Amino acid sequence: MVFTNNITLYDDRFNYNRKGFCAIITQLLYIISEHNSFYGDTNICIGDSQLLELFDNLNTVGSLDYDPSSRWLDVFFTEPDKLVYTDYNAHMPANAEVLSELNFCLRNTIRIKPNILSEFTNLFDRYITSRTMGIQIRGTDKISEIPPIDDKSIISHINYELDNDNIDNIFLSTDDIKYVKLLTSNFGDRVVYNESNIISNNGSAIHLNQKHNNSRVNYEVLSNAYLLSKCKTLLYCYSNVSQLALIMGINELNKIKLLN
Repeated sequence: MVFTNNITLYDDRFNYNRKGFCAIITQLLYIISEHNSFYGDTNICIGDSQLLELFDNLNTVGSLDYDPSSRWLDVFFTEPDKLVYTDYNAHMPANAEVLSELNFCLRNTIRIKPNILSEFTNLFDRYITSRTMGIQIRGTDKISEIPPIDDKSIISHINYELDNDNIDNIFLSTDDIKYVKLLTSNFGDRVVYNESNIISNNGSAIHLNQKHNNSRVNYEVLSNAYLLSKCKTLLYCYSNVSQLALIMGINELNKIKLLN
């Protein structure tokens, strides 16, 4: 029998209820990668209820030898230098080697449910072409973690790509209405985004707003990460949404560029 180890994130040290959905997924992938480096396998089964609304496990639980997340936390809070990717997180420039490893962990442990993937494919057909540039800009409460990206810098980055590449349209993923207004006022109908998505119009964080349905918020942010991963070019920022898009698209994206 292949022993499959179950991951849950209900340890209080995770601060689970303060994390967005993409942060939860990327955290899981770091834990799986750490397990893989330590034991040489990805025989992992996810036990997170939010994630299992949108993903299926690829492995079947055979025996709960241990919870890899608990081991990861123990090391993280006592001897963090012993972890493989201690020095890499969503607030650092993309690292192709790390992203490829996390992509491997993703592909070998979980996959988007077929019915959800079918819906994402419909969104792809609506918004994405072979010459779409994706841009992900995290606003709202992110300012409490890192300085915001200068508006002029965002416009300059986009103009450079439009002037130097064959771009049909710009797919925008953001949680903040100010960036919708910024891009549409400068680039008009070349900008496309999913107008049915929840977007904050007052600077409050969507994933922390209890009036929003978590299942809907998770679905929308995962759909955005998926669509960004399918773009020709990705202008990304320091966020877990960008990081998940990079993980999912590391083998397909032609060009990536950091906005920060």
